[in-house]
Amino acid sequence: MKEILKVLKLGVKSEDYPYFCQHIHFGKNIRSTNGSVYVEFDENKYPIEGDVNFFVLENVLNNCETPQIEQKDAKLNIKDGDFKSTLIVDKMDFPSHPELDIDFVELNEDFLYIIKSAMKFTGDGLFSYVYMDKDYVLSSLNKEKVFYHKHNEDINNVIGINKKILSTLSEGVKLGVLNHNAVVKFNGGKIIFKIALLDNFPSDFIIKMAEEKPECFKICNVALLQDTVKKVSSILTNERVKKVYLENSDSRLTVRAESAINGVSSSIVDSELKQEWSGEFYNDFLNNVDLDFDLFVNFNNKNIYLSNERSEIVIVGG
Repeated sequence: MKEILKVLKLGVKSEDYPYFCQHIHFGKNIRSTNGSVYVEFDENKYPIEGDVNFFVLENVLNNCETPQIEQKDAKLNIKDGDFKSTLIVDKMDFPSHPELDIDFVELNEDFLYIIKSAMKFTGDGLFSYVYMDKDYVLSSLNKEKVFYHKHNEDINNVIGINKKILSTLSEGVKLGVLNHNAVVKFNGGKIIFKIALLDNFPSDFIIKMAEEKPECFKICNVALLQDTVKKVSSILTNERVKKVYLENSDSRLTVRAESAINGVSSSIVDSELKQEWSGEFYNDFLNNVDLDFDLFVNFNNKNIYLSNERSEIVIVGG
C-alpha cells in the first residue's frame, strides 16, 4: 500500500477545505482529490471500505514493516507485531469522475526526453508549463531563454505540463486533455491535474524566435564552454548582477568575467568561427543545456542559438 500512497498523496492536502481533501476513499476503486488534483486507482485490492485520513494512515504505515489490516465497522485495525493502531473510517460524499472518453498520446523514450528537456527552461506562473500541441513542444524562461521542438505527435488539444505533472510521467504513460486539464493515464489508474489556461502562453513568440532566426555560424559544442563559464564565474562572488562576456576572433573564443570588488577572470577555448563576434550573458545562461547541443551565433544580434538537430534553444543576449 505504501507505493500507491505515494501517488495518492498528489490528491490530498492538509487543509480543512474541501472537507474531503485530507482523506482517501476506498470503494470499488481508490480515490483522492484536493480540488486541484484528482487521483484514481481502478481497483481496490485492500480490505477497506470508506474514507480514511491519508496523513494518519501514511504515518502509521511508515512505522510498520509487515502491517496486517482489518476493518470492523467504522474502525480500521492495523497490527505489526506488538504494535497496534485503530483508525476511524468515515463515510463522505466523495467526488468521482466518469470514464474518460478522450484521446491520448502514449509517451515513448524520445518524447519523454523532449518534455524533460523543455522543463529545464520553465519559469514561474504561466511560464511554469511546457506547452505541447500537434506540432510543437515549447517552453520559455520568462522570454530570456526559449526551448523549441517540432514534432508530429498525435495531439489534438493543447497540453500543459508542469513539474508536478512531470513527476508522474514515465515511458508507456498516456497523456490527454479533459476540459483543458491534463490527464495522466497509467496502468491501473489515472490522475487529472487542474492547470492554468494556456491561451496567453507565448507560443507565437517562441516559434518566431526559433524559426525566423537569421543565418548562424557555429562556434563550438556546449560541453567545451560550460566548464569554462563556471570557472571564470567564481570571480563574481557577492556580485548582484553576474554576467560573462564572450569575444570571438581568429577561431578563439575568450570567456571573461569582471567584478569591481573581486577582479577579473578569463579563459580561452577553441572556436570554429574566424570572424569577430561578441556578446554578454548572465553567468547561468548555459545551465541545464545538454552536452549534445552546439552553439551558434549571428552577426545581426547578440543572441545565442543552441541546436542538437532535434531541438532549438535561443538565449537572449545583451
